[in-house]
Amino acid sequence: MVKDTYALLTGLFVLVLGAVGVMLWVGGMDVIAGRISGGELAAFVFYSLIVGGAYGRGQVFEKGGRLVGYCDVSQGSIGRQPEREANDEFNVRI
Repeated sequence: MVKDTYALLTGLFVLVLGAVGVMLWVGGMDVIAGRISGGELAAFVFYSLIVGGAYGRGQVFEKGGRLVGYCDVSQGSIGRQPEREANDEFNVRI
């Protein structure tokens, strides 16, 4: 299962970077052809990075919130006494 996850993430990473490369290639060709200016391409790339970064930061904050919740739950269970003794329900003789 772990290998499948790594393969999926690697494929996704290659796909995203490939899409960025194609975007820059097409944009560069448009700049050379005179259809857009270099500033317009730079602005598009800049805005794309801002939107992508905001999505990434949202993921980080979501995972951080989960971590805080897990820590809070685990801190609440540390130092608690068990609800029953180890062998009070089962009468085991060896």
